[in-house]
Amino acid sequence: MKRIICITIALLLTLFVAAACGPKEEGVTFTALVEEVGEGSLLVVADEDSGVRRSADRFSVGLTGAKIVDEEGKALEAGDLWLHDWVEITFDGNIAESSPAQITATRVARLVKEQLTQERVKELAKKGDSLAWEDFYPYRGDDVGSGLMILRYKLAEGGALWVGGTPAEKPWYIRLTKGDTTIDEAYIDIRENDVEEFLSSDGSIPQEGARDTSETAQAGDYPAAIQIEGRIYLLAEAPMPAEIEESAIIGRTTSYTDSWPQQDGETNFSRELDLPYARVEGGMAVLLDHEWYFCEPAAD
Repeated sequence: MKRIICITIALLLTLFVAAACGPKEEGVTFTALVEEVGEGSLLVVADEDSGVRRSADRFSVGLTGAKIVDEEGKALEAGDLWLHDWVEITFDGNIAESSPAQITATRVARLVKEQLTQERVKELAKKGDSLAWEDFYPYRGDDVGSGLMILRYKLAEGGALWVGGTPAEKPWYIRLTKGDTTIDEAYIDIRENDVEEFLSSDGSIPQEGARDTSETAQAGDYPAAIQIEGRIYLLAEAPMPAEIEESAIIGRTTSYTDSWPQQDGETNFSRELDLPYARVEGGMAVLLDHEWYFCEPAAD
């Protein structure tokens, strides 16, 4: 009997030692939202339920040597990750105390996002002017902008929602279109217009506040113009070849007229409000359909 007990104890000790000396965990894993994508690094915000929040909420994540994969486990490059992606990050547990905290990832996996639907768009529209970039974090979108950030969310039923602007500000526009290939067709801004009515229409009925598809056409006999700082500027027919720095923006359009602009921020070429305009050499520039157009001073 004593022999049996001794053998049993020996086996238990062997199993305990084997477990203690066995493979260790690969590292610490947490879920985070991508805030910035840099050269070989990410700036992320850890999910509120993540244990790493005891150390910090924001992390600069080094990607050197890290395995990066998509939702299906297929290999990605760091540049394939984008702003507002949800990712699962694995690292060795070492955190450099700084602001933001610094870690080096061994693995980064992009997580599946929900596809936006018409019903969800209707719910989002109820928030009106309070809609922010954060409201679209849960949904799968792709970046189609050039200079300006424009995220396109294809709807499950067809059509798309286009959210444009700069991450530092509230979205400049949130446009709903019935197609998903171009932002330049008839649309409504869901913060201002009736989503149900737009979706049920055949697309030929003008919507209040919707874009005139001949937007850059002249209004009557008036040339396309904008008033800025008490002066009239005429819109060029073709976009500028250069991008404009955000620091050069001095204001945004505030009203539309069918005739000659009478007040600062008023145009006769776009019913859309809040288009940014900037001071440039020789005149002004206006951002229209996510391209900058030069505006020369009208003759006095």
